[in-house]
Amino acid sequence: MKKLLCVVGIFLITSLSAQVNIAVMDFEGKNVSPADASALTDRLRAELFLTGKFVVLEREKMDAILKEQAFQLSGCTSDACAVEVGQLLSVEQMVAGSISKVGQTYSVTARLISVEKSNLLSVGKCDLKGDIGDVMTCLSGVAGQLANKQPVPHNEQASTDGLPEMVFIKGGTFQMGSNDGEDNERPVHTVTVSDFWMGKYEVTVAEFEKFIAETGYQTGADKSGGSLFLNGNTWEMKAGVNWRYDAQGNTRHSGELNHPVIHVSWNDAVAYCDWLSKTTGMKYRLPSEAEWEYAACSGGKNYKYSWGNLEPEGKRGGNIADESAKRIFSNCTIWEGYDDRYSFTAPVGSYEPNELGLYDMTGNVSEWCWDCYDNEYYNKSPQSDPQGPSFGSYRVLRGGSYDSRPTWVRCTRRRYTIPDGRPYDGGFRILRTE
Repeated sequence: MKKLLCVVGIFLITSLSAQVNIAVMDFEGKNVSPADASALTDRLRAELFLTGKFVVLEREKMDAILKEQAFQLSGCTSDACAVEVGQLLSVEQMVAGSISKVGQTYSVTARLISVEKSNLLSVGKCDLKGDIGDVMTCLSGVAGQLANKQPVPHNEQASTDGLPEMVFIKGGTFQMGSNDGEDNERPVHTVTVSDFWMGKYEVTVAEFEKFIAETGYQTGADKSGGSLFLNGNTWEMKAGVNWRYDAQGNTRHSGELNHPVIHVSWNDAVAYCDWLSKTTGMKYRLPSEAEWEYAACSGGKNYKYSWGNLEPEGKRGGNIADESAKRIFSNCTIWEGYDDRYSFTAPVGSYEPNELGLYDMTGNVSEWCWDCYDNEYYNKSPQSDPQGPSFGSYRVLRGGSYDSRPTWVRCTRRRYTIPDGRPYDGGFRILRTE
């Protein structure tokens, strides 16, 4: 009996010692009341404790420590800020998150962050239709995901189900277009967009591979003679080059699955969105030009580039035509003195996000939009949620790419090609409305 009690005691001590000290910051509410966001945070605290993996710092004690340190949590939403809070609280890990609502659909995202290493450890998510009470019931699953998830590799998108991570964008009214750009960017006109979710990153090779594996879908490149690739100094069309390949015609290896997918047409991108909608029961599509520009400009601000109006510098920039591109494309016009380290595509999230938390809106790959292209559309565009002309021979791409000169990566610039075009520097980002 004594031996049994000893074994049980050792088991309990081992179990307790394996627990991790954490603190949970109040969820950021987006289109959700502060009271509901606070209640959800408290419920998640309880669910995290019940996993048996965490020792959760009580809200009252957390608030008292931060008050003593004169630290204001208001506006503290980034991982870096969460790490700073964790250091003040002397915990090993922090949980930060958000809850947003569009229509009748709630989206909860919780992020587990290492205080010591300042890196993202895991993500818990749930998306559902219903009321706030229904959301409470899904937090047990979120806590379980945080407790059991394997570490998130650097530069890889965090997602609990292999599907793209989304960012809630609060709609608004802004001035679309530019008087300083090309003719098709005029006139500047007032546009209002409704709330939506947008992909935090461009769709990656890994995410597109999941779609292909589950559907057996044949892309335009598979059916129509391949795609362009760079052979020395010449772009050539070659059968067999498809979404699995990079811009130089090399098959992507396992270390590049977090790069944005390229060699995909507008038709392919729409097929991906249709599959995602059917799989999840939610409404996914490509963004309209208006939604894309509003999001790229951090909510319709008067920015030339997604990072603002200043020169790019270090990670406050993007993957554009620069000194590294000059080493490959000897005749291209570059951003002199700037080196983003990639001549072709970069892993998604390699540079700082814009003010809405969206990555690579400027550069990396041009992104397909839903709209048909019309050079004169801005003269007749409706103000509320314009979706482009009802018909047309071309579709729009936005944002510029790794080989785009400075004037081509402005947020207002409009590029277009045929729907079956398969750009070697083009990919896409998704949008969800409910």
